[in-house]
Amino acid sequence: MDKEKAVQKMTEVMAKFVGYTGKVLPDDMTAKLHELAERETQPLAKEIYETMFENQRLAKQLDRPSCQDTGVIQFFVRYGANFPLIGELEELLREAVLQATREAPTSP
Repeated sequence: MDKEKAVQKMTEVMAKFVGYTGKVLPDDMTAKLHELAERETQPLAKEIYETMFENQRLAKQLDRPSCQDTGVIQFFVRYGANFPLIGELEELLREAVLQATREAPTSP
């Protein structure tokens, strides 16, 4: 695969990854939230947890971002010295985030 096609493929893969992570929390985080919800005794806090779980369920079901905050995505990347896309990585990650953002439905 030539470099241009490799950059395009990696951008597409990362865009899908970014889109997915905006819709589905990691398993360990979900488990911890359920654990904390089980220990909660305050009615309002219990309701907030239930709302969070419903938000996550609907995000996955409707294929929509679960939280539309204005945070900044940070990538911590490890790669070997011979990784062929070192020079293109920053730009392809930027493009992947833009692509994922454009593809994410933000309202019904």
